[in-house]
Amino acid sequence: MPLSALFRVGKRGTKFDAQLRSVEAMHSAIEGKLVTLRWVRRSKCGAARKNVLATPDGRAMWPADDALDLTVTLYRAEAGGAFDGKEIKIALDEVVRAGATKTLATARIDLARFADQSGATTRTDCELTLLGEDGRKGRIKLTVAIAPQGALTRTAPDTGEKENTAHLPDDRPARVQAGRSKAGLPPPGSPDPARKAQGATAGAGSKGGGKMAAWERRALGLATDRWLLCLFLLCGVVRGVCLVCCRLRSLGFLASLQKTPS
Repeated sequence: MPLSALFRVGKRGTKFDAQLRSVEAMHSAIEGKLVTLRWVRRSKCGAARKNVLATPDGRAMWPADDALDLTVTLYRAEAGGAFDGKEIKIALDEVVRAGATKTLATARIDLARFADQSGATTRTDCELTLLGEDGRKGRIKLTVAIAPQGALTRTAPDTGEKENTAHLPDDRPARVQAGRSKAGLPPPGSPDPARKAQGATAGAGSKGGGKMAAWERRALGLATDRWLLCLFLLCGVVRGVCLVCCRLRSLGFLASLQKTPS
């Protein structure tokens, strides 16, 4: 049994969804470099969708809609109380080339500090120390949102309003229909007149092709029968000729025997 599992004996685990968003990092190690944002915990990790080019004074920002998303399990005693610590590492990596990165600075954060014991969603602005690989320090600002799994809300990037992603209506069909109407196309699922006419023409051609194929099959069958009949007659003629030749040879042999003096 792993050592961490021993510390969880007699405790109850609760899954939480967490987001680290609106991240702003300031460190001299990232000056003018293309950097990516990651979270790391043991063998698990995740990254922001976009890489950011840091400013010459060592500042990089990720918008609210490009957050670090992760799910964690927080443990506490059956009787209640505070959650046990759950520390993750935030890393700023330089994109050296495609598929290759180099860690420039890291910060650590304990997500259990931000989880509400009653299960409410919390959003907290915090500032952490960003420690470079060379020992120099910087700062990283971010917003930590955490809630029980499936209950986390997010801030819409365009309007700034909070919206629950679990209950958002799917308006994609309406957008598709509006685009097709604007382009003069029929609604999805309805027959396209041009395709319908093309299909009718193709259907007529296929019917005619089917009749011709049947006629060709019949003609081919008759021709095959005639060839078989000719082959059968030819075999009969050859067999008859062979019999006659054998008969003539046998008569010639008897005649030669009769001419031989006794």
